[in-house]
Amino acid sequence: MPTETPKYENIIQDEPEPISVRILLSVDGYRRQFDALSDLIELAPHVTELDSPKNSTASAKKLIPNLSRGQLRAFGEVTKKHFEDASNFDPRDYMRELVDRIGTDRIGVAFALRLNDTLNRTPRLPILFNSLVVTAVSTFEVQIARLATDFYHAHPEALDAGSSNFTLSDLKRLGSIEEATGLAISRRVDSLLYGSFADWRRFFKEETNIDFSALAIDWNATREIFQRRHTIVHNGGIASRRYVNQVAGFLGDKAPQEGSPLRSDGEYVQNALEELLTLGVLLTVSLGIKLHKRDAEHFIILLNRIAYDALVRRQWRVSEKMCSFGASISTTSADKLIFQVNRWIALSRLQGPGAVREEVLKWDISALAPRYQLAKSCLLEDMDDAFRILALLVETRDIELQDLLEWPLLEHARSDPRFDLIVLSMREQKENAKQSVSRFAITPRSKVLHILPCPRSGRASVEVTLEEAIEQGATPCKSCAPILPTPTKEIYE
Repeated sequence: MPTETPKYENIIQDEPEPISVRILLSVDGYRRQFDALSDLIELAPHVTELDSPKNSTASAKKLIPNLSRGQLRAFGEVTKKHFEDASNFDPRDYMRELVDRIGTDRIGVAFALRLNDTLNRTPRLPILFNSLVVTAVSTFEVQIARLATDFYHAHPEALDAGSSNFTLSDLKRLGSIEEATGLAISRRVDSLLYGSFADWRRFFKEETNIDFSALAIDWNATREIFQRRHTIVHNGGIASRRYVNQVAGFLGDKAPQEGSPLRSDGEYVQNALEELLTLGVLLTVSLGIKLHKRDAEHFIILLNRIAYDALVRRQWRVSEKMCSFGASISTTSADKLIFQVNRWIALSRLQGPGAVREEVLKWDISALAPRYQLAKSCLLEDMDDAFRILALLVETRDIELQDLLEWPLLEHARSDPRFDLIVLSMREQKENAKQSVSRFAITPRSKVLHILPCPRSGRASVEVTLEEAIEQGATPCKSCAPILPTPTKEIYE
């Protein structure tokens, strides 16, 4: 369900601790970074166009009119021969024979060079997708550094567990205990980052009792992402022996063969972004609450907001996991209810309405606000009851137009003709609110309503309230165009 945007100054009665504010801001920034990466996937069709034959062969095609008849015939024969069996096509053999046949004159050589560039052109789309995977893992790594730093600032005594030796030159330039602590934290965090993903998991498990695997949507998929990133960076995206050995334990028969290319398509990248977004956000929220229990409500409110934004972006897996986690840590019934409803919405989109029907049917809403009654009707796909409640919410101004247009709960309702009438009613309501401070006049004989001072109102016009104008059956002036509301209840009669 929609929630208010968090304000970090006065979300609850007591202001949060400075470290809490830093963690809150970091998780919000982390989420925005992943939103940006997700948006970049939408560039895929444009990048695919760059890889299309039309673009990749354009430079070579320009030279075809300059080839002699003999060269054109040779080009056609060689091409037909080598492309008859595309599965065994070898660009080197093809180019070798082509050069032999078309000759070594200036035009022939230029054509062969450009065609060779085309055949060996590096595809652009894999570069985009691999770059997104690497950037996503790097973003997570930066967040690990922030969280480890915040942990040591909150618990500097944890530094005693390891080596924090200072050289004589260090001691000479360090002016205080605070500076020494800062240097020790920086070194300890750097040491952590040099480790593997397994080392990061071990650190948070041992120091904070937070287990990465409990926060991930799909733990095996998450582990594979980090191994793939290492393979992309250090082995050009070709499955190395290390990669195969690392993933064989949990991918089993699905593990690729050593030497085979790891293909990261749009679906893989989107899933990878969702995995790392979820793990990073839930890890940050978990640590924030553990370090500062009195500020727990700040983190829960922000998690609610992020989970709802994921719903709006149709990231159903992300929202379902975040809402399940949020419901498990919420301390108020109001927060639990919001997480519960949004989880049902996400789950119904992932698995169909039947996946939540039994739970929703048992849900007692008798003492809850109309918004929750609307949620139950929509989840059960009872559109007649849903529109009845929507009309009530619009009339009492308990729902915003933005919520009406973006709330994923109302996705099916928006395809119903009655929805357009609801939106029209709300827009009229907003216009009427603006007009509430205006003065109106009606022309007695024509019953035309004007907003004063309208030049067409005339001397005979009589000043009236908007309610009086409606009672008299007024029609709006075409010049000043006052809005006459349509009673909401008439929509459903």
